[in-house]
Amino acid sequence: MKKSLLIFLFCCFGPMPTVPLYAQEASAPAVSPQPSPVSVDEAEDDQDKQRDNDDDKKVNDKINEVIRKIYDQIIAAKVRYKELAAFDEKCMTMDPNGFLTIKYETEVPAPRGETYPYAFKLVVEPLRSEKAPKIILKDGQFEYALPFLDLQFSGYVVKHPIRRQFDFQAVFERAAEELIDYQQQFLPLRFMIIVEEKSFNTNQPIKFKVVLANASEHNILVKGLGQETLFFTLNNAVWGTNAGQAEVLSPREKRRQERQKQAQMRAFLRAQRKGQGLTTVMGKRTKVGEQIILREGEALVIDFVGEGYRRAQDVEIRGIYQMNVKGLRPTAKVTVKIVKEQPSS
Repeated sequence: MKKSLLIFLFCCFGPMPTVPLYAQEASAPAVSPQPSPVSVDEAEDDQDKQRDNDDDKKVNDKINEVIRKIYDQIIAAKVRYKELAAFDEKCMTMDPNGFLTIKYETEVPAPRGETYPYAFKLVVEPLRSEKAPKIILKDGQFEYALPFLDLQFSGYVVKHPIRRQFDFQAVFERAAEELIDYQQQFLPLRFMIIVEEKSFNTNQPIKFKVVLANASEHNILVKGLGQETLFFTLNNAVWGTNAGQAEVLSPREKRRQERQKQAQMRAFLRAQRKGQGLTTVMGKRTKVGEQIILREGEALVIDFVGEGYRRAQDVEIRGIYQMNVKGLRPTAKVTVKIVKEQPSS
C-alpha cells in the first residue's frame, strides 16, 4: 500500500526536491586588486616630488604676497595720482602657472586736448639671467632676478618723460626687497646677527655677534669678517661699528676649542634645518680680510660693538657680507629694543 502511494505521488508531482544536509557557504566578496609594492627608491622619489610641490607652493604664495602688497599700494595712491583713476581689481590677474600679474594701460589728458600714454606691467617668468637682481633695459623695460628661486620679475613702465607721475618701478623695487631676504635661506653661506641682550638703554653701545656659516655640503673660499667685509645699517641709516679682536690661544687650547666650536656649529645648523634656533653660536675666528676655506658646518664668528641710540624705540639692525653669491649678498637683520635709561636712585 505504501509502495503504491509513493508511485502515485511520483507520477503526479515528479521527484521531490532534495534538501542539502549542510548550510551553503556565502559566496566570498570580490577582492579588489592590491597595488603592487614599490621600491624604497621609488617611495623616496615620491616623497621628494611631494616636498618639491610643497616648496613650489610656498614660493608661489610668497611671490603672490609681494605682488598683492604692490597692488594695495597702487590702490592707496589713486587719490594722489590722476593717471591711476582707471586702475582696479581687473588689472591684477592669475597666470597659468599660479602667479599674479599686474597690467595697466591708460591715456592721460594733457593741456590743449592732447593725451599721452601711461602704462606698467609686472609678470613672473623663468629665470633667464643670474646677474645682479635689478637689470634696466631700454624703452622702460626691466628685469629683476630671483636666482635662488629660478624665477624673475619682468615688466615695463611707460610714462611722460617730464611730468611727475606715480613711480611704479620704485614701488615694485621696495616690495621686491622682501624676496631678497626670503632667498637667504637658500644661500650656501648663512649670515646671522645674534644679539644676546633683549634690550639696551639709550646711548648704550649695542653688542652683538656676527656669524658666517657654511650651510652647504661643499668647501667655500671666503674672506675673514671685519670692517672691510661687513656693512651695517640701523633703521636704514649707515651705522658705525667696531670689530672685536681675535683671541690668542695656545695650539693645544685652540684645537680643543676648535673641536668644541665645530660641534656646536653642527648642532646649530641641524637645528636651523629643523626650524629651531639657538641663542648663541660659536665658530672659529680669523684675521680681517684673510682668505680661508670654510668646510661644511664651519663658521666664522666675530664680536661687534655699535653706537648707541639716543631715543627709545625698536630699531632694525641690518648687516651685509660683501660677497656676491649668484648676484645676491648674504644679509641678515634683527630688531632690538631701545629703552629709556632710568635715572639711578
